[in-house]
Amino acid sequence: MGKVDFYYRPLVTASFLLENKLWGLKNTTLRLTNLLLYLLSLVVLYLFFKNQSQKNNFPEIATILFALYPLNVDNIVWIVSRGDLFLLLWGSLTLLFLELHIRKDKPVFLICSSLFYLLGIFSKEAFLFFFPILVLYERIKRKKLSLPYHLVNVLITIFFLILKNGILGIKNLKLVFLPSFWANIKVVLALWGSISDLWFSPCITTQFFPKRI
Repeated sequence: MGKVDFYYRPLVTASFLLENKLWGLKNTTLRLTNLLLYLLSLVVLYLFFKNQSQKNNFPEIATILFALYPLNVDNIVWIVSRGDLFLLLWGSLTLLFLELHIRKDKPVFLICSSLFYLLGIFSKEAFLFFFPILVLYERIKRKKLSLPYHLVNVLITIFFLILKNGILGIKNLKLVFLPSFWANIKVVLALWGSISDLWFSPCITTQFFPKRI
């Protein structure tokens, strides 16, 4: 009694409900859906890498290494880890369309990027850690920031948190800090790991420095 359930991942839940409606919840079909999501994510990831560098087969090598990374493959078998697969898919699409905007300077790409940011954060709360990645990425690649774009992403994040708190009935939400400064840092790094373990394998860290490939 009195326990609050903080789980709120509407798109993940909706995907399970849709599957149940179409063909029922079965181990085989659930894992097959996860596999298809993973393969689609790899295609988007490859397109993103293709925009970083086409030298020395970098896109192909990076995608293959990422695809075979054991932690990523485990997400296919572990059914409830679909949130991580959505995080990978929407995160890759968010970055891809930001990259397209940087290259072609068309606002429609920023709109698409923010749309995928919206889908991402409604798939898993940890997606909000993509926000600093987007800021850093554009700053490095473009040497300036599209402030309206990043502001929209901030508003999406705030909207998600307000909606989540309202639906789950979370009241008087407070930030609780641990006594030690380093203990708080460790908590932040642990949360960051939910994205970095999935999205940043050693090959991916080179995406910001294609000239060194």
